[in-house]
Amino acid sequence: MDTTASIELTPGMAREVQREATRRGDVLVWTVFDSPLDFQGKMVVRPFSGRMNTPLLVRGVADTLDEIRLLLPEGLYRLDRHKDDVPSIVETWI
Repeated sequence: MDTTASIELTPGMAREVQREATRRGDVLVWTVFDSPLDFQGKMVVRPFSGRMNTPLLVRGVADTLDEIRLLLPEGLYRLDRHKDDVPSIVETWI
């Protein structure tokens, strides 16, 4: 994934991204990663479009899981990582 093309999320932006997706009838899947290849040593959250099955060009980066969770829009439901997920996935929110 080309991180130079993605935009850094703020909590307000995450709410707006979620609101706009809902307005379009899309379901976003917010995936939290621990130390992905493009951000070694960091926690990262990326929203994926359920309709298009692709990541959006925004992402949040933080040092801890608690900090990443503060970026997520309210009202989401947390799913634990699945045993078949790539090792860097920590959890997913829908």
